[in-house]
Amino acid sequence: MGRVREEKWGPRNIDLDLIFYDDEIVYSKDLIVPHPYACERKFVIAPIAEIAPFFIDPVSKKTMIHILGEL
Repeated sequence: MGRVREEKWGPRNIDLDLIFYDDEIVYSKDLIVPHPYACERKFVIAPIAEIAPFFIDPVSKKTMIHILGEL
């Protein structure tokens, strides 16, 4: 979309966060999956735990319901 970052945390014309992609782990210059801070954010994990409580975070190897309980 031609975004040019002028300031960190500045306005964006689009913002998509890819939280998980099945059990894939991707770490590259342009993409990190799972989202590096997802398991630290209750507002991210709570809805996932509601629809997929036993989905396992491929990094921590914990279920969403377990992670939610820790938060």
